[in-house]
Amino acid sequence: MKPKKITFLSGDMNRPGGTERVTAVVASALAELGHEVSLLSVQGGLAPFFPLHESIRLEQLFAGPNNYRRKYLQAVWRLRRSLARRRPEVVIDVESLLALFSLPAMAGLGIRHICWEHFNFRTDHGRRSRRLARFLAARCCDAVVTLTERDRALWQSAGGRAPIRAIPNPLSFPVQKSHAYPLHSTTILAVGRPAHIKGYDRLIEAWARICHLVPEWTLEIVGLGERDRDELDCQCRSAGIAGRVRLEPATPDIHAHYRGAAIFCLSSRSEGFPMVLLESLAFGLPVVSFDCETGPAEILEGCGVQLVANGDVEAFAANLLQLIRDPGRRAELSRLASRKAEQYSPGLIRQQWLELLEC
Repeated sequence: MKPKKITFLSGDMNRPGGTERVTAVVASALAELGHEVSLLSVQGGLAPFFPLHESIRLEQLFAGPNNYRRKYLQAVWRLRRSLARRRPEVVIDVESLLALFSLPAMAGLGIRHICWEHFNFRTDHGRRSRRLARFLAARCCDAVVTLTERDRALWQSAGGRAPIRAIPNPLSFPVQKSHAYPLHSTTILAVGRPAHIKGYDRLIEAWARICHLVPEWTLEIVGLGERDRDELDCQCRSAGIAGRVRLEPATPDIHAHYRGAAIFCLSSRSEGFPMVLLESLAFGLPVVSFDCETGPAEILEGCGVQLVANGDVEAFAANLLQLIRDPGRRAELSRLASRKAEQYSPGLIRQQWLELLEC
């Protein structure tokens, strides 16, 4: 395939979120093949949280934290000026909301435009602007990429002319084949940005129901800011379990937490394609998860995991307790998890992106 000039448009690549992590992985994978890749952040983005291939060019529209929605026309103008100067062959919005900026900015430039959706189609976080962005992307972009087949079907049912293709996110690191599952670990792990949608309040409620039955075990939640830790710490104290929960900040060295854990929990109310779930499989972690509309069911198919009805905290606690008390079951689920993780190797996912870029 002839090398292409590709620009990924992001909100802010400095952020430590799952979208930024997978953008770094896919962009780096394409750069390794000789494509000329740039990462253009609407704000910030010159100090990315996740490592990138050395050849990737970093750009920004605004230098610091900005309510760029209030500077909409200025953002569109700056984006158009940047794209007209750089003349990439392909622009990939790494979040559907960005289509509101990129579609008018790219009008008449003759650049191929791909919208990469990272959220569940039914999740709009209360923003009419996101619904509008999806409507426009489905009708005006050259292609839309979803993360699951279920989400692809939802996009297709909404109509539009853009081809819709499901490409799962790749692992951000190889499957940890040399890692032996720590059968004697007593750590339950949850990882991710603090937000209501991640359901940490439900996880703490479930843990409070059973932790007195397994006094040697600890729940660890990683990825929190200072204010978020204060809020969750208050909930833990109210539940009387402050000493049974560790609240940790976001870290680029998340591997150490995965290696030391015995069980991974996903308590989200909604997901698109939870990267933390995929990463937990790479370390062979057994999983307890709510059955969100998209994400967990597809990722965990064939892993022997019985998903919990979304919102059933009592059943979540019961499943977690059962797994804690059954080390043989945990060992078996660990083997299945490692096997499933192989399906999301960067090489396999990169090939799907190459096929899309060649179209």
